[in-house]
Amino acid sequence: MTLWAGVIAVAIGAYLALDINGFWGSALIVGSSIMTARSLSLKPRFRTEYEQAHRTWRDQRSAWIEQAGPDAFERKKQHYLSLAHAHSGLPAKERQKLDELEQKKRQLQFINHMKAQQIDRAKIAGVGPGRKATLASHGVKTAFDVQNKSMTGISGFGPSLVGEMDVWARTVAKAFVFDPSMPSDPKIIQAIKAEIERRRGEIERDLAKAPEELHRLADAANAIRNAPLASMTEAYRRVKQVELDMG
Repeated sequence: MTLWAGVIAVAIGAYLALDINGFWGSALIVGSSIMTARSLSLKPRFRTEYEQAHRTWRDQRSAWIEQAGPDAFERKKQHYLSLAHAHSGLPAKERQKLDELEQKKRQLQFINHMKAQQIDRAKIAGVGPGRKATLASHGVKTAFDVQNKSMTGISGFGPSLVGEMDVWARTVAKAFVFDPSMPSDPKIIQAIKAEIERRRGEIERDLAKAPEELHRLADAANAIRNAPLASMTEAYRRVKQVELDMG
């Protein structure tokens, strides 16, 4: 069990199950079915009044169960347990991202190689300083740009010159040599570690609230269970009054 899962377990251990019992438990569990059955045998002149009272009672009953029952506590508990699980998985997630970075090393080295080959320093048939400046103004400055950006519509670059550019870019690509001993970009590694650390901080700040939040929900539910809302008491009283009026 991780540290944070243990903290949540302690908070849950202090929580008393929110059972529905006593008078209100019996009223809530039995009342609905009895009222539904009874409404079918009512005289027409009482049915509307009784059904309206029953509907109000049913709504109040549902609201009371939502507040006094364990659902809110269980949802919050699962939220914190999920966070604790995510927290424990952060080291593995960091390793996974670093492994993926290592696997992409060849691709990243190739991209850096292509970006390092500047058009303004290259000798390309038919492409002099003026045309190089035109390409640069359209964001085409490297061999990488030639392979990944369209030159269609650039003034002075018809199919022939575009073909010369492609030949040059392919020549640059063929000259690439992968170096497996070269370490991955330290900036990318640092970014991965910083992202994991940021997420760890977020989770820990949230988990630190778990004991207090879970106790608060349990106490609030117990308080409502032991002291039913006046609106629910009145709804139940109204139902019983209508029953008395019917005789």
